[in-house]
Amino acid sequence: MATATIKLEFNLGNSIEEAFEEAIRLATTLRVWCEFDFNGVTCLANAESEIAKGVESYHNQLERKIGHKMAFA
Repeated sequence: MATATIKLEFNLGNSIEEAFEEAIRLATTLRVWCEFDFNGVTCLANAESEIAKGVESYHNQLERKIGHKMAFA
């Protein structure tokens, strides 16, 4: 069975914690990967993801000076 990825878009004013929480909820419900862009960082979550790990990965990626920034929860 193939695994789908859906792209999410969050409104201004959402925190990275809220974004990962919702992405993980949707990934769990729909059994898909969720991808979203948050302040220039591409973020990925699935049903096994954890909010705290995603947030930590996001902040680590923000500190990078070069290259594509990708955070995994």
